[in-house]
Amino acid sequence: MYSTTISHLTSLIPPTINYSNLTVRTIVIIFSNTIIAGPAYSKITVKTSTGRLMSISKRIIGNRIYIKPVSRWRAHTRYIITVPRTAVKTSTGNMMAADFRSGFTTV
Repeated sequence: MYSTTISHLTSLIPPTINYSNLTVRTIVIIFSNTIIAGPAYSKITVKTSTGRLMSISKRIIGNRIYIKPVSRWRAHTRYIITVPRTAVKTSTGNMMAADFRSGFTTV
């Protein structure tokens, strides 16, 4: 059966933060297919649990989205990543079936 969606998101790798020197790490979202930017690519967001929008840079390489904060992640803060279902697509135009949301908390 032919699927009209990206088959699935395979994993999320949250950033690793070293507070001795406040190293900024990258969030990596891994898909099962090679992806390109879709019409809602600019709508990918990272917010704190209180709704504060983080300034981020992002790029796609192969089947991964790399997301970095423009400034530093804050200690002891919960972040929520949202990737709208039309933010990425395959080369044939297939998109995710639903929005992706995930969170992590810094230490």
